[in-house]
Amino acid sequence: MIRLARLAHFLVAAVAHLALVGCAVDADDPGDDDHEHPLDLVDGRNAAHTLQGLAHAGRWQPSPEILAIGALQAVAYNPAPSWDDGANCSAGATDGAVTLRDHLLGYFPQIASVGIFNCRVIAGTNSMSLHGVGRALDIMIPTAGGDADNDLGDPIAAWLILNAAAIGMQTIIWDHSIWRVTYDPRIHEYTGSNPHVDHLHVEINVDAGNEDPPWFDAPFGPEACAALPAGESIIDNGDDCLRVYGPGQYWRDESAGYGGDLLWTNAFENDTPSNWAEWSLPLEVPGEYELAAHIDPSFGVYQAARYVVAAGGQTHDVVVDQGAASGWVTLGTFRFTGAAGEGVKVFDNAAGPVPSDQHIVVDALRVRPPTATPPAEEPPVDEPEPDQPSPEDPSEQPPEKGTDEDAQAPVDDDDAGGDAAGSYHFEPSVAAQACSSASPASAPTVALLLALIVLGRRRRGR
Repeated sequence: MIRLARLAHFLVAAVAHLALVGCAVDADDPGDDDHEHPLDLVDGRNAAHTLQGLAHAGRWQPSPEILAIGALQAVAYNPAPSWDDGANCSAGATDGAVTLRDHLLGYFPQIASVGIFNCRVIAGTNSMSLHGVGRALDIMIPTAGGDADNDLGDPIAAWLILNAAAIGMQTIIWDHSIWRVTYDPRIHEYTGSNPHVDHLHVEINVDAGNEDPPWFDAPFGPEACAALPAGESIIDNGDDCLRVYGPGQYWRDESAGYGGDLLWTNAFENDTPSNWAEWSLPLEVPGEYELAAHIDPSFGVYQAARYVVAAGGQTHDVVVDQGAASGWVTLGTFRFTGAAGEGVKVFDNAAGPVPSDQHIVVDALRVRPPTATPPAEEPPVDEPEPDQPSPEDPSEQPPEKGTDEDAQAPVDDDDAGGDAAGSYHFEPSVAAQACSSASPASAPTVALLLALIVLGRRRRGR
């Protein structure tokens, strides 16, 4: 399924490229040609990881649907002032650029870093860069073998185009292409000296720098992971709160698992992950929640799948033997505060050797308050039950508890084939059983009870 989607994307890009031949922008275009040392570079939350997607053939070319929506975005274009030996540089990044930067870092973990302000000219020109007035952002993306990683960078560029009017986005340069609100058509080939394969250079207008557009009052998207209620929630494939990363060719999509769809990839020995997934958990009500991952035994094979739970300002490593799992498997109970960044990640890498054909399943994650604990059994009493032998003789113990269906506590159907550690049950104490009888005891029974009491006293008196 994933490979077919990529083939379709490639064909669309190829057709669009043929249609735009001759629409190139040369190196004189006032884009960004020097992104080396922005003064206020801010790292993304995964700057220490090597995230990799896949480079697509040809330059960046959004889908026709995205371009059609982008063509309708009404955005004022505001160029940078004259250079004048740096006299017109601002004091730093605009408020709008900082807000947009923080928003992008929160939603796109593939971003290595973002830089904004740098008082300088565009390389090879005497024109001020919009970095000099704090209205340009360099969104750094790790390359894929020296080429632009389209799997990681294209979704960011697409979202910015779709929301250009709401944000005040006027220019995007990425992977040999430039999209600008003043062009017709709005996207062209970019032929500047810097091909922009390791970062997106994006520019906002003056209103956006001042945070005037309504978006800055209530930032949204992309694909916002809605807050999870206090009760039970299940995050499945395709939900906004689950995102997968890494080379697309190493993910396999199967019609199995919870909801009839799951992903799997191979485990391998490496210091850094290649393919991994993240469930975000923006809980409305802080507190303790039990987490369980759904495993399909047909595809979950690896015996040491590594999960990392971020909760309450701490991280917890959980290792799951997916080869021995089926259905819901408990990861544990954790206390969540509702802070940003709480969630669960599962990785494909291992520190030691990994046998061949070791699969890691990524399916649904269940979040719910902890299940009720079994009721405590009442302490034993001295008097044995009349119709049972004395507990002093272990060979005469009553049969295993649990045969009485009326006494067994109910078991949640969701746990029956998954993470239940075993059903529990209880029986009333001897005293409770005696008191629950509605019929009076017969005279022989009373006599037998008295005889047993007397015998017991004699034994204790020895």
